[in-house]
Amino acid sequence: MPEMRAATTNDLDALLEIYRAVIRRMQAGGNDQWDDTYPNRTVLEADLAAGTLFVCVDEDEKLLGAVVLNESIDEPYSQIQWDDAQGKWLVVHRLAVHPDTQGRGIGRDLMGFAEQWGLENGYSSIRLDTYSRNKAAVALYLRLGYVWKGEIHFQDRRAEPYVCFEKELGKADVAR
Repeated sequence: MPEMRAATTNDLDALLEIYRAVIRRMQAGGNDQWDDTYPNRTVLEADLAAGTLFVCVDEDEKLLGAVVLNESIDEPYSQIQWDDAQGKWLVVHRLAVHPDTQGRGIGRDLMGFAEQWGLENGYSSIRLDTYSRNKAAVALYLRLGYVWKGEIHFQDRRAEPYVCFEKELGKADVAR
């Protein structure tokens, strides 16, 4: 059974390899959401320093995936009609599952961890976005009960939209 824990500096090289492998898989499938410039070591070091980077490991401590949980939102989020307008929301960033372990429920496990962590830390909902070309992520979030809230564009990113999702915690089952 995979275990979730806070990432450590000892995980950094393995994390970078996971993100590089995910980028190669995404690009091979026509998804240019991430590239050689993002996510990078500097971004992951900042996540580590902030204590917002979590990993999924197997019984041998091999990293299977990662997720960042914080309250950081980009300006385009203000364009979305969120259901939880008054609560405290948690934002999911940089969810990644090593391609060798995709299809085993690791993404679901990471999101279940995010939801449980959110509940335990007083959050009322989770917000996230993913690139519209990331069909696997879109399908995962819909399967886990996230509600499609709209699309946003980032001026300095891809031409195609990013899809925003929300899930109110406590009103729906935690992803399992």
